[in-house]
Amino acid sequence: MTVLLLLAALVPQQVLITTPRGQVTIPVMNEQGAAAVAAVLLAQPLGLTVSLDGSSAHVTLGDRSFDFDIGSPFVRYEGAAYPLVGAPYVARDTLFLPLHWLTDHVPRLLAGRYRWDPLLARLDERPVASLPLIASTAPPPAPPAPLPPAVIAAPNPITRLRLVHTIVVDPGHGGVDPGNPGLHFPRGLTEKDITLGIGKLLRAELIRRGLNVVLTRATDTLIDLANRPLFCRADCDLFVSIHVNAMPAGRRQTQ
Repeated sequence: MTVLLLLAALVPQQVLITTPRGQVTIPVMNEQGAAAVAAVLLAQPLGLTVSLDGSSAHVTLGDRSFDFDIGSPFVRYEGAAYPLVGAPYVARDTLFLPLHWLTDHVPRLLAGRYRWDPLLARLDERPVASLPLIASTAPPPAPPAPLPPAVIAAPNPITRLRLVHTIVVDPGHGGVDPGNPGLHFPRGLTEKDITLGIGKLLRAELIRRGLNVVLTRATDTLIDLANRPLFCRADCDLFVSIHVNAMPAGRRQTQ
């Protein structure tokens, strides 16, 4: 909740989109509790196309595709699910997409094709000729790097507590282990996607509060159960495992 309130305070009233073809100003809506932009207004400046199929929206930007479920704060791209601040929705026969997708996921996932300037509330599209060559396949994720010496601070001589705390966040399941399929999850999402999204949001909030955070996985990867505790080394203060459990029909319980 704190993350959402912080982001809400930084939401612009409009976004300037600059491309080699010109400039367009797009208004930002905030009628569903989170900033959003009308997909139809992105068609002309970015060449964006939308295909609606029931509660699903297939969005194409250039040669890349994104899949949304109406009312679900996630977007799927190349087989992975990414959390969103806000969910896509339809109002007045118009599809609205979360501003977070446009300003965070698009510049980050499309290999430098777009750049977001938060101070100017401007999205820049770089000319194709100036784009760097990007390999078609990403290298496998590297093992977690050891924390820098500054993080492993000496304990307080009086309380014996560390001056800088480190928390390991462990999104449950992953890879070939989808976890709980869920009766009410949006189509195509399973427990492993939900836990990864929650883990990334939790990591961002803890870092904002001045803590050091290590994710056991940041992609759709399965880590053996016996190897997960290895992330919590001598400099680890807390290990948080995230799961979205299921209950038998008719049974109500919390855990």
